Amino acid sequence: SKISEHLQENIVIDAPLLFEAGLEKYCDITIGIVADDDIRAYRVSQRDNLDIEEARIRIMSQKDKQFYIDKCNYIIENNSSLGVLEANFKELSKIIGE
Repeated sequence: SKISEHLQENIVIDAPLLFEAGLEKYCDITIGIVADDDIRAYRVSQRDNLDIEEARIRIMSQKDKQFYIDKCNYIIENNSSLGVLEANFKELSKIIGE
């Protein structure tokens, strides 16, 4: 994917529980990818074949968006398409690389 092309010289850890496990101390930079709850619920319902209310209940048991905004060095909003996400990540990788 285009995202992996921008990470050739770095190690990336995809760890939803990074902060809870205390592993952020091993990271130079943390990037949170967040989305609005309605979008998250829809995506979870589609991915896991759940009805929307089941997906909302699952999301309510997770950390909210603000938790990641407060903890991460950078945040990427993922409320649109994969193409937009890739473009936002590419822009962030330029900023980080400077």
